Amino acid sequence: KSMRLHGQLQPVVARLYKGGIQLIDGYKRLYAAEDLLMESLQCRLLEVDEHQAKVLMLSYNWTSRSLESYEEALVLKDLSENHSMDQRELSRMTGKSASWVSRRLGLIERLDEEIGTEIRMGVLTGSHARALMRLPRGNQLSIARVIQTHKLTTRQSDRLVDAYLSAQDEKLQQQLLKAPERALYRRDVHEPLADMHDP
Repeated sequence: KSMRLHGQLQPVVARLYKGGIQLIDGYKRLYAAEDLLMESLQCRLLEVDEHQAKVLMLSYNWTSRSLESYEEALVLKDLSENHSMDQRELSRMTGKSASWVSRRLGLIERLDEEIGTEIRMGVLTGSHARALMRLPRGNQLSIARVIQTHKLTTRQSDRLVDAYLSAQDEKLQQQLLKAPERALYRRDVHEPLADMHDP
């Protein structure tokens, strides 16, 4: 809508790559321009290598918050694995603290892959992921389903995970999955549930 009304306000950012150009920032502007049948876009063209381009991708998206925490984590993991960068180097390159880098990488290491897919699809948020990563991988999907079904906020998701981890046995955990409102609205979350019959 903005591009239709005002045209392109910010140039896209790209780098020289294999005789062509590779986009670093401005994917939404590019897709909008294609939809509007625009013939050209203003572009800031940089001469940077691949790992610098990935760091730039992160930095350009911090102000707009258009990258989810999990997506940031994927870029950091790629830099770590494919460019042999340790957490100290990642911290220096991104200008973020070592604990920020560690928390992002922890999202990938401690989350079930299916949860990661749902974050990338926008079904779950990075805040939901931070609650889920406190659970063992084998329990994350069942709690994620409850979060999605009941459209829980971040705070409610945290309370549900707290209650699930505090439950004394598997039976109480299953009851929480069937009746999550018990963890969200009642204080006696560790008392066994009577058979619930609600006409």
